[in-house]
Parts: sequence; structure tokens; C-alpha cells
Amino acid sequence: MEKGKDPLAPAPSDGERATTPPAANDDDSGATDAPHGDAMAGPPKLWPPPKSLTPITNRENPAAIDKAMKIFAVKVAVIGSVGGVLFGYDLGVVSGALLQLSARFDLQRPEEKGLVVSILLAGSVCGALIGGCFTDRYGRRLAIMCTDLIFIVGSFTIATSPTLTQVLIGRFAVGIGVSVSAIADVAYLNEMAPQKWRGIIVSVNEMMIAGGFLLGASRCLRTLQPS
Repeated sequence: MEKGKDPLAPAPSDGERATTPPAANDDDSGATDAPHGDAMAGPPKLWPPPKSLTPITNRENPAAIDKAMKIFAVKVAVIGSVGGVLFGYDLGVVSGALLQLSARFDLQRPEEKGLVVSILLAGSVCGALIGGCFTDRYGRRLAIMCTDLIFIVGSFTIATSPTLTQVLIGRFAVGIGVSVSAIADVAYLNEMAPQKWRGIIVSVNEMMIAGGFLLGASRCLRTLQPS
């Protein structure tokens, strides 16, 4: 039953139905119900998804995918382990450099020699306090690049230092880099490495630390050999 129509009124005949115009819609005055042009276009097609959005495991040629993952894992291991080499080298090279520093700055007392060695550990304590927050806030990759820059600046400061105070400042800066590098490198390698090679790639960083010790010790032996 139509709204507002008298239920007792007689039904219109077939002729009256044919000649009676349709009632106008007050809400949509002057508007047509049929969509035209772009209005007929439906929502964008979401299935099947584009190839770029499909998981890598569903793509073709799994052998090529496995090869690409291996190359990526090697790159991650090499780049992320640079800090490990610098870590070990800066800790190991002081054993031979201390003799040269003692002769250069006339270090006679054991306290002075101990200060040169231990100031790096003091910097490491400070780096451990800020390293985790810095890595979480600015990202692992930026933290690794900053530690590498600290290594370069600290080493240059030590190499060009005219006084013992400048040597201590450089060693302290290197200690900060050592500590932050130990945090950022392991976190970066653990997150970027594929799951099946994660343990191997993280252990590469530890191997590079030992390699840095070996490199520093070999450098000291070559320096201390009589000419």
C-alpha cells in the first residue's frame, strides 16, 4: 500500500495507469537515478593482487630467489661486520702502541699507562648507556654509520695528538664507538639476516672482532720489529 493513499478508493484502470506520470521525488529533484560516465566505474580491482605485492615465496623461479637471498645475506654480513673489525683492532692495537706512547709522552708511572688503556673502557660504559636508546630511536643502520664515523674521528685524533690529553680524548671517543657498535651491529644483523642463516651471519660479527684483534696484534709486531 502506497503511503498517503486512501485504502477505500477504487483501483485505477489499465488506461489510467498508462497515462499517469510517475510521482516526482522531492529528495532528488532534477536528478536521474542512472549513473553516467565515470559514475559507472566500480571500486578498483583488488584481486588478484599485483605481482609486486605477492609474497616472494609465490613467485616464479625459486632457484633465482634463493641465489638472490644468498647474495643479500653475504652483503649484510660484510657490511654489518665492519664494526666488529674496528672493535677488535682498537682493543688489540693498544698493546703495541702503549710502548710508543710511553716513549713519546714520557709515561713513567704505571698509573699513566693504565689510564691510556682503561680510558677506552670508560668510553664504552658511556656508549652502553646511550647506545640502545640511540639505536632504537634513529635505526640500526644510522647507528652503525655513526659509530664508523666515531672510529675514524677518534683514530685521527689519536694519530695527530701532540699531547697526552688529546690521546685520552681520542681513546674515550673510540670507546663510545666500540660500545655502540657492539649493540647496533648485532641488532642489525639479527633483523636483516634471513631466518635460516641468522645464526651464521651473527656469528660472523664475533669472528670479525677476533680478526680485528689479530690484525691489531700483527700490526704491533711489524711496528716493534727492529729494522
